[in-house]
Parts: sequence; structure tokens; C-alpha cells
Amino acid sequence: MKKRELMANVARGVKLLDEKDPLWWNGGEGTSKPVIDRMVGHIDLEKLDLSDECRCVLGQRNIDQYSGGLRDLGIHKGGGRFDYGFSTDGGPEEFSTLTELWASVIQSRRFPRRKIASDPWIVKVNRTWVMAAAVLG
Repeated sequence: MKKRELMANVARGVKLLDEKDPLWWNGGEGTSKPVIDRMVGHIDLEKLDLSDECRCVLGQRNIDQYSGGLRDLGIHKGGGRFDYGFSTDGGPEEFSTLTELWASVIQSRRFPRRKIASDPWIVKVNRTWVMAAAVLG
């Protein structure tokens, strides 16, 4: 898949999560109860890896991990997971790109005033910046 297609898929996934699980990007902080009961995890950007069902966006966010997240969002494990940027049928390079795209969206929402957040499609994730931003708050 081309990067443009992956970006479009992630954008659809973000929209779906925004509809079904508001504040998904910060673990639901600021709400009294998650919209989906099993969505309880906080996404750790240091561990985020879309090629690993335990460390992906849904795997970290859902008690039942990746497959439970798909189920709770109404996506069956077939092609829908690709349409929303939760997986790819490509190799390691595409999974790496998906991870970077999801991380940049999450960063742009967690740190909206930071320069890096002005573009939600920043491809390279600067791990040092992520750690510094978390410390500086």
C-alpha cells in the first residue's frame, strides 16, 4: 500500500475511534466512564507497535486486546481492519509507517500547542521529544 492510502486508512480509524470511544488518545481521561466498557488502557507511545496485537492502538486500549477492540468497534477481522488503519497486509515497512502515523495523531492531540503537533501526519517519531514532552507536561 502507498503511504497516501495508509494515511487515508488511519484517518478513517481516527474518525471511527472519535465516534465510538471519545478521548481514546488519552486513555479516556476526563470522562467518568468509557463509552465502551472494555476500552480502558492508556496508549503508551514508547510501546506502540502496529505489528504487535498487544502493543497496537487497540491492543493497548482494550482489555481483550486487538481482537476485542475490533469487535467493540464493530469491525470484523477481515478487510475492515485494513480500511481503518489498524493493520496492513504489507510487510514490516508498512507496519512501521502505520505506527508512525498513529503516534503522530496521538501526539498532536496530547500536545496541541507543541510545534510537532501542528501537522498530525509527521512521519518520524522523535522518541526523545516524546519523553521530554511527557516530563515537561
